[in-house]
Amino acid sequence: MLAVARKQFIGFITMDYKLCSVRFDLQGIRNVLVDVSVKEIERLNHNEISRVFHCDGLVLCFTKYHENEKVLLWNPYLGQTRLIERNFKTTDKYALGYDSNGSHKMLKFFYCQPAVFEYEIYDFSSHSWKVLSITCDWSIPHHQLGGMSLKGNAYFVVKDGRASRGAQSRDRR
Repeated sequence: MLAVARKQFIGFITMDYKLCSVRFDLQGIRNVLVDVSVKEIERLNHNEISRVFHCDGLVLCFTKYHENEKVLLWNPYLGQTRLIERNFKTTDKYALGYDSNGSHKMLKFFYCQPAVFEYEIYDFSSHSWKVLSITCDWSIPHHQLGGMSLKGNAYFVVKDGRASRGAQSRDRR
């Protein structure tokens, strides 16, 4: 007899500046009660972690708000970590994704002057940064810390010149 694989959602959150994994059973999602498991990841909690982004098995951790944040990339499957060198600030926006070749990338953008963003992409394979020349007719609200990743693309809630809101995809290929 074949066992049926249980469908589980696995994600990451921060609680009290500590990185935690969150897991819950999707089989019970239609029920009122869903079994949720939250576990602290002790390996990375020697730093105070304020924000976390994850995509396709990689986890990007940001240290507690200081003048310049530090960014740590963690691959939980391989148990590897890497510090990403760059000038990071608490007002920067981020998202993770990957290109058509499966190469993971981080999108970083920040206000360089009112209503003007500067964009950079970090390629995890080459350990290099690339500055992008993009002109946009939309902006991202200040309170939004970062985007969400789905199948390698980053999505953000945006505000355009007509003050409407919607989801915007950034294809980083």
